[in-house]
Amino acid sequence: MRGITPLVLSLAATAAAQPIVIDHTCTDHTRIPPAYITAAKQTLRVGYGHTSHGSQLVTGLDAHASHYGAGSVWVYPSSSWGLQPGVFLNDYWGDAFGGADLGHNGDLAWRDATIAGLAAAGNDRNVVVWSWCGGVSDNTVAGIDTYLSAMNALEAAYPGVVFVYMTGHLDGGGAAGNLHLRNEQIRAYCRANDKVLFDFADIESFDPDAAIDFMSLYATDGCEYDTDGDGNPWGDGNWATEWVASHPGHLVTQIASVCGGCAHSETLNCTRKGAAFWWLLARLAGWSGPIAGSVDTPGIYRDSDRRWYLRNSNTPGSAQIEIPYGDPSDVAIVGDWDGDGDDTVGIYRDGTFFLRNSNTAGNADLVVGFGVAGDIPVAGDWDGDGDDTIGVYRPSLGAWFLRNSNTPGAPDLAFTYGLVGETPVAGDWNGDGIDTVGIFRASDRSWYLRNSNSPGPSDLDAIPYGDPALDIPVTGDWNGDGTDTFGVYRPSAGAWFLRNSNTPGFADVSFTYGILDEKPVVGDWDGN
Repeated sequence: MRGITPLVLSLAATAAAQPIVIDHTCTDHTRIPPAYITAAKQTLRVGYGHTSHGSQLVTGLDAHASHYGAGSVWVYPSSSWGLQPGVFLNDYWGDAFGGADLGHNGDLAWRDATIAGLAAAGNDRNVVVWSWCGGVSDNTVAGIDTYLSAMNALEAAYPGVVFVYMTGHLDGGGAAGNLHLRNEQIRAYCRANDKVLFDFADIESFDPDAAIDFMSLYATDGCEYDTDGDGNPWGDGNWATEWVASHPGHLVTQIASVCGGCAHSETLNCTRKGAAFWWLLARLAGWSGPIAGSVDTPGIYRDSDRRWYLRNSNTPGSAQIEIPYGDPSDVAIVGDWDGDGDDTVGIYRDGTFFLRNSNTAGNADLVVGFGVAGDIPVAGDWDGDGDDTIGVYRPSLGAWFLRNSNTPGAPDLAFTYGLVGETPVAGDWNGDGIDTVGIFRASDRSWYLRNSNSPGPSDLDAIPYGDPALDIPVTGDWNGDGTDTFGVYRPSAGAWFLRNSNTPGFADVSFTYGILDEKPVVGDWDGN
């Protein structure tokens, strides 16, 4: 796990830089490098105290584990009461020591339970989380100050423990309501004093599209909101059920569908809380978070000197990374082979992949035999686990053979898609975190993209773009929006023409990079 440094060893490590605020912008679990999920489970020992509303976080964790299944990175060890040393998550930890939730105005039973729990024999908790139930709605400035002062005192007394602050759930009061004002008091304190905040209320103020702040429309903890302007949200709209109904095939909808229930709310809300909780834990395990979106940028593999020239922006200019690797007869292949967020180089030679886990010179970190002579290598995250893995397209059959691990073996997925002799492409066309197949067809100069790795018709059909006689197809997330789109590289001009949507039209981004007649590659070389 490259570059992973747990922060929980000292609270000063978290406070030294800036606050960690987990809000609605931190709910896309596909952007969390799986290596940091693993690191969190290995290094963090979480004690969580709560009542019913607080259970939404754990329900969301369980929904992700259920969707991805046994053996996935999203499955986690937990216990359901009190202190269980060595277990990643002790749910209802503080409850066993006399607490319940953060209470109401000036209540400090949770603080006393925390002190008792941290003093218990065998205690190994290095992250402590308490949630509110309805106690922010009827709180006061003085009462919230009591909460904040108690948290700060615990931090001073236990410097090896991270204490996570939290806002209270929505109650229909809107922007002028006491709940929102007291939540703002908590937010302001956390930002000013470099604290760690799980912004429960902000997360349930937005749907995944994040176009509307439903809190300002008097949203409730059940996701209801005011649609007729009378200031009463009950019986009006429900942003969660509406979003699920309009996105039936979306990954988040699929995860919400296996969420067994959500206390006081909708399963979509719990699903987003679970994703945000993983985001928090990954940050505490050393992840710096995504930087302005993860953008794919160009590179070239030059036969004449057997070197890779990689650039970190979609602009003309010089390479930021130069690497000798491979032979002129090799086929270049790129992927995030170890799930650390950086794409790195690889080659395919006579049915064998030679993959590097860093963009540096050296021998292959992974050598995997897969495919036969005449196959075209492909790579992608076929199962949504955060690692790119190998595959081949067999032009003679129009067949795809994909592996979910970078190891030899039978294909995990085998199917036909497209006609015989197509040009294969792969990408996450719908932003669901899973890479799927596509083809660039010479006969009609069009792209045919599918949103599942299975036989069937294309989901994005006959999109004209580029000229097979002149261009080499490329795919990537050019603008950091989480969706892969197509483009072409024109060897005769050393020119790139990239689209930011999978629709017909002119290039959104065009530039020259490299000399004429290079081999194009695409990746997120710096993890940004």
